[in-house]
Amino acid sequence: MTSRIQIIDIAYHRNGISGAPFYVALFRDTHDESTMKVGVIFDAPSHCAVFDVDKLARGDITFGSNSYRGDVFEGPLRKAVGLLNSEAQLPTSYEVQTDMLGTWKNCWRYDNGEPMTFAIRGEAEEAVKDHIIDCINAVEGGDMEDSPDPSEFRIVAIITPTRTAKEYTVGPRWTISCGPTVKPDSK
Repeated sequence: MTSRIQIIDIAYHRNGISGAPFYVALFRDTHDESTMKVGVIFDAPSHCAVFDVDKLARGDITFGSNSYRGDVFEGPLRKAVGLLNSEAQLPTSYEVQTDMLGTWKNCWRYDNGEPMTFAIRGEAEEAVKDHIIDCINAVEGGDMEDSPDPSEFRIVAIITPTRTAKEYTVGPRWTISCGPTVKPDSK
């Protein structure tokens, strides 16, 4: 059975500093019910969940009532996510940010003063874990009063946009524009 979907919107979500990131897609299922659905797509194959939006709004999260076969929707949803990422905004590195009285900043620095970045998310996660362990050891050794709370840190993808804009059509109602917005000169 093939799925026919019309993508309305897609968003990328991070799941804290150590959870798996995922995409959320809002789409119309035009095959059986012609209803609005939301799909959650993780990086790992076969990790896709689909729910009916109206049923969620009514509080229905019951298996069998508001659950749909992810394998039916996974292919088209992954295609839409792939087109979104194909040329546009892929993370080029990651940084650890610290909550500084409600403002998130990269306070991590190399010895030369440059902001510290990591090539992959896992390296940043390990750096945070190592930092917290070092702080706990410093508290136990009497060198610090308190150890930081892990919620005071987050890992953020650094996005480097492409220089050219391109468009991709995924379905009859959805076009992705990739690249920076260029405003015309005002003369």
